[in-house]
Amino acid sequence: MTQLMILIFCALVEMILIKVYIQIAYRFKIVDLPGKRKMHKQMKARGAGITFFPLFIITFLLLSRFAGISVMNGKMILWFVLGGSVFFMGFMDDLFNLNPYIKLIFQIAVASVFVIFIDKATIFMKMPLLQYGVSIIWIVGIMNSFNLLDNMDGLSSGIALISSMIFAFISYQTGNVPLAYLYLILAFVMLGFLPMNFYPSKVFMGDSGSLFIGYTIATLSIMGGYTEISRLTQLPVIIPVIILSVPIYDSLSVIYIRLKKKQALFVGDQNHFSHRLYRLGLSHKNSVLFIYLVTFSTGVSAFLLLLVNWIGAIILLLQDLILFVMLSILISVKREKKHED
Repeated sequence: MTQLMILIFCALVEMILIKVYIQIAYRFKIVDLPGKRKMHKQMKARGAGITFFPLFIITFLLLSRFAGISVMNGKMILWFVLGGSVFFMGFMDDLFNLNPYIKLIFQIAVASVFVIFIDKATIFMKMPLLQYGVSIIWIVGIMNSFNLLDNMDGLSSGIALISSMIFAFISYQTGNVPLAYLYLILAFVMLGFLPMNFYPSKVFMGDSGSLFIGYTIATLSIMGGYTEISRLTQLPVIIPVIILSVPIYDSLSVIYIRLKKKQALFVGDQNHFSHRLYRLGLSHKNSVLFIYLVTFSTGVSAFLLLLVNWIGAIILLLQDLILFVMLSILISVKREKKHED
């Protein structure tokens, strides 16, 4: 009960912090203006992700002090330091629009330190060098996936909330309770942020928020164990890929489209999953809710991987694959429609 009260307190504090931040952002002109590649029509406060990391730390300390939830050791201290550096770099980008190559190099450096000194993925791989390489690609890729996903009101924060809750439940089921609480802290921070970020939003999280979300989920997913309660198959090791299949799909499809059209990879556009749903005729809000539903659906199948044999696991994976093939066919249909929101 104490743990739940602390998590609810976290969400309520985030709601208050966001309202205060909006006033500060307008005063100091930390705003996002409407533009050709943007969906919003009015000036909005940006960079609200500055509240995420400090509140995450405070909530963790409260859980450690009053609820006995602690995983603090040398590796976790380094994990928090790396998370703080990602958060700081993101906020600097919100303020000064850093060169994308500088951000990428910094992200690779952070991921490299994590896999060398904290943990690395071993998914079906025996060679250490391959484990390091795949782990770095995973961390950098998921960080940028959540950054790219922040293209519609409530999209990145909502998917982070859903994904974190699913990861928390699976971590609890596999016996990793401290890891489950770290996911829950992120989920409740998002729960407090989402009301002001959902359509029509009052504020954007910016890179400080999206990159920190991506770092947290990517690294915690590597630190988790997924085969402890499954004796039927080793396929649960790909659970993180299934849970995060929506941001992965969005990123890969956008990269493919930009390469096909010979566009710059680091320049924003409206070729994201959400934008294509919108052009099909869904409203802004319904496009986001539809993607929430897809995220939840794939997340449920990830949990079921713990409970089925090889045949069942393959069927679940085929089901998710067919789902994204169907979505790709659907949103490839070109249809012009004027929207009135």
